[in-house]
Amino acid sequence: SQEDDKKGKLFTSDFGYKLNYLLGRASLKRSEVYLTNIVKCAGTPKKKHMDACEDYLLYEILKNKPKVIVTLGAEATNRVTDSKQRLKQVRGFPEKKVFKWEGKTKKYRHECWVIPTHGIAAALHNWVLDDLIVRDLKVAKKYAEGYPVYQLPQTKVSVVAKHDLPGA
Repeated sequence: SQEDDKKGKLFTSDFGYKLNYLLGRASLKRSEVYLTNIVKCAGTPKKKHMDACEDYLLYEILKNKPKVIVTLGAEATNRVTDSKQRLKQVRGFPEKKVFKWEGKTKKYRHECWVIPTHGIAAALHNWVLDDLIVRDLKVAKKYAEGYPVYQLPQTKVSVVAKHDLPGA
């Protein structure tokens, strides 16, 4: 949002309060999670913005090497998992994903769990989603601690960028 840009922080105002509340219910602190967006500029994400920011998002994933990524909302889920399914069909189902970056001199690879859930904006308008999001955050925490709650058939998905990884 524009307020996020002004403060230089993600999920401020009502979004931040709601996110903090949901994280707290899942026994997580905001300082324990890494927050990012699929777009790096304010406003509603459009395909051209997501395409322009895709390499940077991949860079963040490869740099931070998360054990688990929780995608908040349909846009983030579709972008990170390459899924064309509706969120209600994939929400809460962990999927193992491989992220790859093929530079001119090096190849980078990172594998982690992706757990899709509802977005904060949707939860602000529909409090019934709170329990579903908290459940997904608790599952993510278990996966991050190395205790998968359940195993599903794994789909390997690769995202490949043909550039050098900045700062590597």
